[in-house]
Amino acid sequence: MFGGQPLRRRAVEALGDIGPDANATSELSEALEDSDRTVRDSAADALAKMGRAAAPAAPTLVRLVRERHISAAPAARALRAAGLGAADAEPVGLELLESPDQSTRQEVAAALGALYPDSRKTADALLDAVKRKDWAVRENLAPALAHSSLKDTLLTPALTKLTADKDELVRVNARCALREIATPAATKAVGGEK
Repeated sequence: MFGGQPLRRRAVEALGDIGPDANATSELSEALEDSDRTVRDSAADALAKMGRAAAPAAPTLVRLVRERHISAAPAARALRAAGLGAADAEPVGLELLESPDQSTRQEVAAALGALYPDSRKTADALLDAVKRKDWAVRENLAPALAHSSLKDTLLTPALTKLTADKDELVRVNARCALREIATPAATKAVGGEK
């Protein structure tokens, strides 16, 4: 990319605003390697707006997160948008669930839940994260857990516990996740609500 940092960042943001119609995945992938972190983070956010078109950038995103050259939250949003199979982001995602940054944990939890719905490792890590005292993380983990294929055996009991959480948003999101799971046990847990 050319120009000063503000110009490069604005150009990346403009491509993101256009979305998939910009056909700019390769340009945004190049911007992930920019010398300025704000441009790299903006490129990841722009890739998140590209949806499945962001898939070719997924391996680069994983590498840059692992090397700490890009912020994890925008990278997680982009990986989630890229979809299943775009890159093996599970190991780095599981590490990032332990991040001291709340926004990172929230984004990573959502991405892991969407990208690895059949992974026992991811389900176990998300359930461990549910036990945290951080209400915002618990609030956002309930919808992430609803994507798992381990619904009856593992998740319905954990989400049912969250319906009694002290925070109202956690309770509401747990009920929403249980309604989304829609198995007999989950439906019973929310009293037959649809």
